[in-house]
Amino acid sequence: MVAAAIAGAVPGHALAATSGTPTEVTTLPAPQLAAFRGDMPLVAGASGFLHQEQGLPGYTWTDYVSGTDTSQPQLTAVPLTNTNFFSAGGDHVAYQNGATLGVGDPTVAGSWVSYDLSSLGGTLLHTVVAVGANGTRALVRETGGAHLLQLNADGTSTEVAMTGLPSSTDYINDAVGYQSGGDYVTVRSTPKPGVTGTTAFYLVRLDTGAATAVTAVPRAAPWPRPSTATT
Repeated sequence: MVAAAIAGAVPGHALAATSGTPTEVTTLPAPQLAAFRGDMPLVAGASGFLHQEQGLPGYTWTDYVSGTDTSQPQLTAVPLTNTNFFSAGGDHVAYQNGATLGVGDPTVAGSWVSYDLSSLGGTLLHTVVAVGANGTRALVRETGGAHLLQLNADGTSTEVAMTGLPSSTDYINDAVGYQSGGDYVTVRSTPKPGVTGTTAFYLVRLDTGAATAVTAVPRAAPWPRPSTATT
């Protein structure tokens, strides 16, 4: 027993004892890596965000805290291409594709409502500058100026007068930016050709339509805003 112990401690003896063909071979599987899933965030709301995730149909709303995903079946037919998405106040989300404006609360099933902007006429493709007041107001650029709309729950819209702006007879009142903090739009009033006057800027509240003159243009989201639209 002593000789065997000494032999085992001598360099080379242990190696000699284990050399030769192994009696058992174990195959280790390759590491399993989670598949990458592309994700495109579209709008950040108060409690979650709207996005389009690879592998999930259509659009999904994800809660910030719980991580719960809520699919948006009413948006299934809305293409990502040539569609603008933007916040509409709180958790409300709005999108525009052509003359269609859609507004809804992704946390409430069946809340999406579509509005047809073609009735406004004009040739600027009915450009939506902002939707606010929790999805109840929209400011739309058209030929000759901007329109403030009340968005009704039945899919109709009613024009809201913007008070405190120069007369549209002599001036073109056009929206040039949107500030979500305070829910107001920056409007530039420019004299029409042949009219004597100066260009001025106003802040127009989306909820009331009231305009207040400003001496300096506030920092606001530029228009046109960055978009997910592609051509």
